This record gives sequence, C-alpha cells and structure tokens, in this order.
Amino acid sequence: MLSKLRLLLLIFSLLLGVFTSAASAQTLSMWSMVLIDNTTGALLRVYADGTTRAYNLNLPPNTYVGANELAFTPDGERVAVCVTTYRDAEPQTDLRFIDLSAQPEPRELWRLPLESGQGCWLAINDAGDQLAISRVYYYTFADDAENADNPLPPYDLRVVNITDGSPVLTLDPRAHDLPTDFSMMLNVRRFSGDELIFAQVPWGTEYFPLPPAYRLSLTDGSLQTLADRWFHAGLVQLRATNELTWLELDTERAFAEALGPVPQANIVRYARGGDAPRAIYTNSEWLLLDTEFVNDGSTLAIFELEGVDPENFTSDMTPSSAIRWVALERDGSTRVLFESENAFSQIVSAPGGFMHLYSTPYDGAAPQTSILLDYHVVGRDPIRVWSSESTQGFTWSVAWSAPTTAPADLAEFPPVG
Repeated sequence: MLSKLRLLLLIFSLLLGVFTSAASAQTLSMWSMVLIDNTTGALLRVYADGTTRAYNLNLPPNTYVGANELAFTPDGERVAVCVTTYRDAEPQTDLRFIDLSAQPEPRELWRLPLESGQGCWLAINDAGDQLAISRVYYYTFADDAENADNPLPPYDLRVVNITDGSPVLTLDPRAHDLPTDFSMMLNVRRFSGDELIFAQVPWGTEYFPLPPAYRLSLTDGSLQTLADRWFHAGLVQLRATNELTWLELDTERAFAEALGPVPQANIVRYARGGDAPRAIYTNSEWLLLDTEFVNDGSTLAIFELEGVDPENFTSDMTPSSAIRWVALERDGSTRVLFESENAFSQIVSAPGGFMHLYSTPYDGAAPQTSILLDYHVVGRDPIRVWSSESTQGFTWSVAWSAPTTAPADLAEFPPVG
C-alpha cells in the first residue's frame, strides 16, 4: 500500500511539474517588449522565450521617430506614432495610429495632421481609449519679439480619442497661467480615469523636470498644482502596492558633483499610498539617474552615473563614463547588477526578474558595438534572448514592455538614516 501511495505521489509531482512548466512556457511566450532602432524607426517585438517579430511601419524617407514619439496601448498591440518628416521646407508632422497585430503587415487605422513643430511626446491612458499629445512648437524666451504674434503657444497638450483621433480637450498654457517665457515639454506621469498628471521638462535641455507637477481634470479641464512627488525624475509606480519612488537632491547629505549636463540626485524617496515619503537609499559618490521595480516588484533597480568629489572638483576634469545598476532589496540590502564604461544600459521588469538591454563599450572609434538583451530570473543564470551588431553606437532602445504582476503584500522598504 505504501509503495502504491509513493507511486501516486511521484506521478502527481511529475504531472505538476509538467503543468507548471507548460504554464511558465505560456507566460514566456505571451510576455513581450518592443525595441526601437533610433536610426531607422524600425520596431522589433521580443518575447521572453527569444522569439521576435519585426514591424515595417512604412514611414516616409527623412523621418525621425524615437521612443518618446511612440505610445502603446496597454496590450502592446496598437501604437500611436508621431511622425516628423524633414524636407527642404518646414518639417511636416502627423500622428498615425497603427495596428501591429494585423497580418501580414501592420495596418494604419487613422491619421491626424498636426502643426509643424520641434517636439512631440505621446502617452496612452490605462484604459487604452485616450491619447495625450504633448507638443513643443518653437523655442521661446522672455520678451521674445519674433514669436509675439504667433497664433500657436510655444507648447501645449491635447487629448484625443483612440478610436478616430477626435478631440477631447486641449491644454493651452496661456489659458492656465503656465509659464510661456520658456518652451516646456509636458511629460505625462499618470493618465488614468478622469485625470492626467504631467511634469514640465525645459525643452532642449538636459535638466530634470521642474516643479510643480499638475493634475489636469479630463472632465472639466481644470488644473490643480501638485507640489510633491510627481514632478521628480526617476518616478516609477508599482500599482499592486500603490508605491512610488523618485529621485531627489538632498543638500544636507553628501553628494557627488556632475560633470557635463547631468542633473544631480543623491537619494531615492519612497512612499506607499498617502504615507509620508522617506529616503530609502542614498549615494554620495554616484549620481542617481533612474529607478525601476523588478523581480515581480520585490526589488528596486537604481541606475547610476559615477560622479566626482565636490571637494576635489576642477572645471577641466573629464566627465566619467562609468554607469551601473544597483539592486535595492526590501530588507535594505544592496548589490551591483551591472557596471560598465562607455556603454548603454536599460532595465525593464519581466516575469520573475528583468530584461537588460545594453551595449559593449563604445568610444566612437570602435568599428562595431554589440547590443545585447539578457533575461535575468532570480536564482538562475542570465539568458541571452537577442543581440545585434551596430557600427553607429547605441542604436536600439526600449520602446515598450508589457506590465508584470506583483503581490500586494510586499514588505515596505526600510528608511535610511
């Protein structure tokens, strides 16, 4: 009888392993991310199991499209593209909404002509039924006589319906007492329900967003000032736990000096729900540039650039090119995930871990650079899922990645002193 019971348990465990493996394989075959070749505008979908699909968007010649000019629906199957074509005359811009799931090639669903301008950033809301279009039309400054009679504001933000591009509302900075003595790109931070939260990024600079952020009501078009949290760089939200992290410069703490046009930050702030924010990580030798929740929300990845000691700073110093990602665990421990020089690096969350898109070191003189995509799963060796060779430097970047799940009962990050 005992032998039969052991046999049944063995069969059950084997079947459980098969079912678990099948479910895991299905998850890997369904989860995907989209890369963009910033030199050509080409898109490539990469699945976690290493399979790929390339998309031809049939863009006209002399066209520039970067990651900011794209916005994907939550399922990643449709994409809005702000297309600017550079000809001998003034650049021409239009908005195209494309179905990437169409076979055998992507299918354009609708097109919306836009005024010519200098910048176009896009965002799609959580429901996937509205699109925000942030535009910069021209550079401006205080007492700008050249544009005094320009009917267009220096920048604006409009919201349209996904189905056909029909207007929902337009935010004109001149009507809301927003600054117009400098061109601002309105960077959408949250777009959900009847609200849109945005920060102001000075156009044509390497600066962090400026305070404050604003909440735009999509019901009545009113604007509310948000003095805290939402305008900061490195802002990322984990919806399952209602957590936010962002970067700040705390001048009461030691901090590294930036060489070149790099914003300074030395702490990661953290808040869950409406709790008071607290510092959970600090670094006085490296400049903090970005954050990303990974490993199903259990880890915060922090992107850093090596700085210099302000006490030994001189204006003729050469900027450091050393970068790294640091993992901050929920027990407060840290470890270095990646470190390199003269390289490109991006991390996005993936099931059970994260995807790391990075390059081999590039100094401008090397004839070829390898661009690599590795899948890191907790407790396993990284898996190479895609690679490319480039003679033009860091050509590929992440345009979109599918969301990953996280348990709602994750422990909070402990504060640092």
